[in-house]
Amino acid sequence: MGNNLHLTDIYLSIKEKSKKLKELERLAKQNHTQLFMETPFRNMSLLSDVLAHCNGELKLCIATDISLETEFIVTKTISEWKKDIPNLKNDLQCLY
Repeated sequence: MGNNLHLTDIYLSIKEKSKKLKELERLAKQNHTQLFMETPFRNMSLLSDVLAHCNGELKLCIATDISLETEFIVTKTISEWKKDIPNLKNDLQCLY
């Protein structure tokens, strides 16, 4: 009863990606969890944009191959990700 679920539909268009990322960051500061996906061949581009435009203390979880032997689910701050950027292959479906 004390938890509120907030759903926000924000399309991360290429032209307005930095603006939309700032909006997602603002919502995250209000304890809104954001889930988003990108076309696999744009994974590295999206990750690069997130790292460039979001506050270093913001937490980002990257999840791939969920429920497989190669599962990768890691949460770090933006500052931590900048020090250890994963190689997100072009054919890998990621959930952020």
